[in-house]
Amino acid sequence: MKLKEVIKKSLSPFDSYYALLNLSSSKILVEKEGEEIIGFVELKIYEDVGIIFYLGLNPFSH
Repeated sequence: MKLKEVIKKSLSPFDSYYALLNLSSSKILVEKEGEEIIGFVELKIYEDVGIIFYLGLNPFSH
């Protein structure tokens, strides 16, 4: 599953809109199971600290 799909399936429509809007200005960490993305963390970086903006898991991963 692609990152954008995981975002849309794991967040509300309101939150997924803003998570997708801010992808280019955020640090993204993904968790994979094999080649499939099963989760993500979207961070905002302030000085040397990463602040969690969004966190999501694919609700259909096993």
